Amino acid sequence: MSRLFGTDFITQKYLRRFPNSERTRSWAGVLVHIETENGVWRTGGSGYTWAGKPDAWILSFEDAVKKIDHCGPEKMGKLLRASLPPPQPREAANADAVNHPAHYGGADNPYEAIKVIEAWNLGFNLGNTVKYISRAGKKDALPQELKKARWYLDREISNLEKEAQR
Repeated sequence: MSRLFGTDFITQKYLRRFPNSERTRSWAGVLVHIETENGVWRTGGSGYTWAGKPDAWILSFEDAVKKIDHCGPEKMGKLLRASLPPPQPREAANADAVNHPAHYGGADNPYEAIKVIEAWNLGFNLGNTVKYISRAGKKDALPQELKKARWYLDREISNLEKEAQR
């Protein structure tokens, strides 16, 4: 097996060398994770990939190729075939969506938004600021999420300034 591809992965280097090969075309429509050797901010601002670890997002092969296309050869992007979790019973899926939504990091993430907000005693405005920043690009469009975060941050600053004037 080559280091440029395998049954469950295909590298950016291979895609650059053989963009129209049968192997490349066979990945059309496949759902993938992105992994890089050195980590990279993906174009479109939809998240950072940590070095040597696949990101949490599952994308179509075509979208993933576009997201890492700007990376230089030193990044050695790799697209890993995503294995989707087995379907959960409706109650379990609903409970997880309520208690630990994926766009906030999930139950296993020590930096899940609610855990950070409570640990830092941030209160309503700063808590919402952190919430929207932590999920930016994972639930709604990135600019929309950041504008929401800014709105709460501006409100907190305004409240502090009013309090200082008393």
